[in-house]
Amino acid sequence: MLAMLDLSILPLALLLAAFVVPSLTTGDAVCSASAGDNSSCDDGKKILQRPAHKMPVATLHLQDSDSIAAMAASGPLTRDQLEAFYKEGFLVLEDFYSAEAVKDVERDVEGMIDLLAKDLFAEGKIKNLYDGLDWTKRLNSLRQVYADTPVLLTKRGILPVSLQSVFAEPRMLDVVSQLGVGPDVAINAAWNLRAKMQAHEETVVPWHQDNSYWEPRIWDENVMTVWVALVDATKENGCMQFVRAAHRSGKVANHTIGSSTTTWYTELAENTVARELFAKDELHEDTDIVTVETRAGTVIIFPGTTPHRSLNSLSDGVRWSADWRLHRKRAARSGRSDLDWFYGLCGPM
Repeated sequence: MLAMLDLSILPLALLLAAFVVPSLTTGDAVCSASAGDNSSCDDGKKILQRPAHKMPVATLHLQDSDSIAAMAASGPLTRDQLEAFYKEGFLVLEDFYSAEAVKDVERDVEGMIDLLAKDLFAEGKIKNLYDGLDWTKRLNSLRQVYADTPVLLTKRGILPVSLQSVFAEPRMLDVVSQLGVGPDVAINAAWNLRAKMQAHEETVVPWHQDNSYWEPRIWDENVMTVWVALVDATKENGCMQFVRAAHRSGKVANHTIGSSTTTWYTELAENTVARELFAKDELHEDTDIVTVETRAGTVIIFPGTTPHRSLNSLSDGVRWSADWRLHRKRAARSGRSDLDWFYGLCGPM
């Protein structure tokens, strides 16, 4: 697994250049064009639409009672936890990582912030290094004078030793193996260190399914997202939300880019979730949407078919988190290499 960790994160442009959603639209445009067509729509907007394709729906969540009983005997998750995962579409593992492991990540990120501050200072972008502040206060201070600091920090492709250890945690490998990932487990190149901040559009992550970032040939593969809180995650600072049981259709719904933000994120409208994943008119906040507040060190795991988002931050602090994806080494439908599980990835960089 560690051999996979030397891959830099892919350029953000790949998320826009690749046709990574079932139907990729811009804003409220209603016309369509084939991929590569530069023609304009009637309202002046352009649309890119993925060429027609047929893929089977995911069925990994369809586990009967006997299967779950057998799985419970083969790994660390209890039968209740397994049933919750397959029923709800996500599982919360409180305090999975120790306070020491989280502190190690904090120290490494503080070092990354220090290096970035010195680079920005040398380039004349800032006039103060803000030495002596903790990771949250220092990043906030740097952002006030150079707005792109948070993105430059989290998208540099630097994977510190502490996060390598978090990603390669044997207990987590046991968890995902119990959930059917393997036998050889690889970490995807699409990993993220996140610094969610108030009034910062680059960290506003709308509703989406992670499958919307993968090629269609991956949609029925067992790709497990692992999200870990590096500080306490609350409604105020932007904790996670999930649409309960939306994964059970096995489908990837139609996503857009640029409907509610100007960033690179794929977006999934709530009425689309209701219509395409539940065959109903609307979602009900009290029964369909689950808000998950967690302590630092807590993990949430979920498959690529589960719709999720993070709330907008109303806090003066930073909601630090990390997320990564675990899957078997070779996909059933091969790409350009064993590592080709993500648009644009063809081999070691």
